[in-house]
Amino acid sequence: MNLIRLLLQGKELLETGNLIFPLADRDFLLDIKTGKYTLNEVLDFAEVIESEFDKVYHSSNMQSKSNYNEIQNFVICTLKNYFRNKEDKE
Repeated sequence: MNLIRLLLQGKELLETGNLIFPLADRDFLLDIKTGKYTLNEVLDFAEVIESEFDKVYHSSNMQSKSNYNEIQNFVICTLKNYFRNKEDKE
């Protein structure tokens, strides 16, 4: 189930630049998790989705590396705001 979820979410991220929750394929994923499909069926699904993922990946304009400085600044600002707000409530 997690293999299928990750492939679907990766494809969605490459196509849209976003991850949307709740998952659109939630029921399908739960059916996999509860054994509604055989292992071979799940592996067949994975092959199809992986092929779709590869096509989207090769046509995507998403950058291949993250902007670590921007992410680090975001995390630092978020933590500072969290602790600042926590102190104000005490």
